[in-house]
Formats: sequence, C-alpha cells, structure tokens
Amino acid sequence: MIHPVPAPRKLRTLIVDDTALYRRAVADALSGIPDLELIGTASNGRLALTKLEELQPDLMTLDIEMPELNGIEVLEAISSWRKKPAVIVLSALTVQGGNLTMRALELGAFDFVTKPEGVRSLEILKESLAPRIQAFAERALARERTQSVTIPLQAVCPVAPRLGSKAKRLIVMGVSTGGPQALAQVLPLLPADLSVPILIVQHMPPLFTRALAESLQRKCALKIKEAEDGESVRPAWLILLLVEDR
Repeated sequence: MIHPVPAPRKLRTLIVDDTALYRRAVADALSGIPDLELIGTASNGRLALTKLEELQPDLMTLDIEMPELNGIEVLEAISSWRKKPAVIVLSALTVQGGNLTMRALELGAFDFVTKPEGVRSLEILKESLAPRIQAFAERALARERTQSVTIPLQAVCPVAPRLGSKAKRLIVMGVSTGGPQALAQVLPLLPADLSVPILIVQHMPPLFTRALAESLQRKCALKIKEAEDGESVRPAWLILLLVEDR
C-alpha cells in the first residue's frame, strides 16, 4: 500500500492591529509566504488574548499602541503561559515607540518592524515585514526537524576567561534579528572590570538604539553607550554602533 506524503506543516499566524489598513497590509505581506497560514486577526489587545486562547497560533504580529490592552500588556499577560506564540511587534518610529519596543523585546518578542509614514507607508511595511517573517518561518520549521543543541557561553566567547592579559584586544559582535534578546542574555554575564572594550553593531533604526543601550545598561555591569563620532574606545565599555534599516 502506498501511503500519501503528509502536507508540510504551516505556521499558524494571528495579526493584531487596531488599524484595518495595517491589518490588511500585514495580511498581504504574509500571503506570499508559503510556510504560513493566516488563522485570524484582532483589532485590540483584549480581543487578541481571546483569539490566542481560542486559536493557539504559532506566530503573532502585534501592534504596540492599541486601545483596550496595548501590545506590552498583551505580552505581560501571556508571559507566564506554558505555550505562547512567537511575536514580532509593529512600532511607531518615535522615542516612545523605541522604549516600548525594547520593553516588548524584554518580554519575549523576537523582532520588530517600524511603521513607516508617507504615501508608500503600507508598501514599505510589507517590504520590511515579509523577509523577517519568511526567515523566521524557515528557521522555526527547520528547528522542528532537527535536534536542538545547547552551546555554553565558553564556546561562544572563549576569549572571556583570558581577558586579564595586557595585550590589546577588542571584542566585536554583529547582531540583527533577535539581537536585543541575545545581548540581554549574554552581556550581563560579563564582569565590570573587563580589560577590553566591546563594539556591537546592531541593525536597528536610529531612534531605537538609545532605548536599547538604556535597557542593556540596567542589566549589565559594563558601561554601555551609543557610539559618538570620533570617540575612543575604553576597557570595560560597550559601544553600541548602528546599522540603519533601509
């Protein structure tokens, strides 16, 4: 007997945004990704919680500023759930939006997309969102098919225990999607008397890097700051560089 090959699993996705135009734009961006299945939408945070319990999605796109419950309150409400979706947040390109986005990343969102302005805003949003979601879907489904491996920090950063040497050294990190979460886990493990400077290149809009630096500073013993043109690096300082979203 020939058994039929089961259809590949798709990631069940929920869109949460209080603006119908943005819900439609996000749905259009997701429609071109074969690994995703759109299972519902919600127009505010309270409805989102109901849909989350009812539909159990794998992925949620979440607007930050909404009535009823905002995106931060939704993330706080589901933080203790045993099974919760991966979350990518949509945020305004403002100082307030940057602070809220950093809080969302602290609460478990894996990435964010800024809401652009202007006549091409919806088109730009789709162009920015689609590749991020596509990359996440590919990684998530690949992880389901492979065995996970835990890599100790010692293997990731073998230079760390030998930083007492007087030799001139420099630690450089480059991060993009998922970077803020990874940095929040790794950097607090580094001591305040680190004898070398650290440079971090983060792919992020300019208004958001200050919020990221402030968020990391609250967790870390190192001095953390945004890069300034022409400044010198110092031991035990972490300088946050910017690669701007285009």
